[in-house]
Parts: sequence; C-alpha cells; structure tokens
Amino acid sequence: MALRWAKPKDPDDIDFFELNWRKALKGDTIDGSIWILPAGITSTLTEILDNGSRTRVWLTGGTSGKKYILTNRVTTVIGRQLDQSVELTVASN
Repeated sequence: MALRWAKPKDPDDIDFFELNWRKALKGDTIDGSIWILPAGITSTLTEILDNGSRTRVWLTGGTSGKKYILTNRVTTVIGRQLDQSVELTVASN
C-alpha cells in the first residue's frame, strides 16, 4: 500500500522528502537505500538518517498537477530487503 506525502512538490523546486522506517525495521538498521522513480522525477541525493532508521531523497522535476508513485527499497544490516511506495503530488502552477 502506498503512503502519501502531505506536502506537494513545486515542479521548479529541488526539495527533500523522507520516510521513517523505524516501525518496519523492528530493531534492525538500514544499510542501503535506493529510490525507484518514475519518468519525469529525478533524484539529486539520497541519504540514510537517524542511525539507519529514516531515509531522505532530494527530488527535482515533475509535471504540474500530476501524481507520481515513488518506491524506496532498503536493505538492512541483517540482510532484509523492504520496499515502501509513496504518492507524491506535484503542485499546480
């Protein structure tokens, strides 16, 4: 099931968006994070935060008024792979 970021992204901005993985990790720690992005949205930087419990992605692009589904795939220290999809709305100009 996809989550939804409450904050829309302006199509002209480079801005960051985050996921909190703490509950899903159940004491484990994120070791790696990649973002699977649809055409039209580009990542400029990805980060692992809070000692491996949150991820952040810096995004640019997007078409005004369009909704996108992005997926964060993390691997953990003990070898698990977890995916979380998130809906991102690009603000209308």
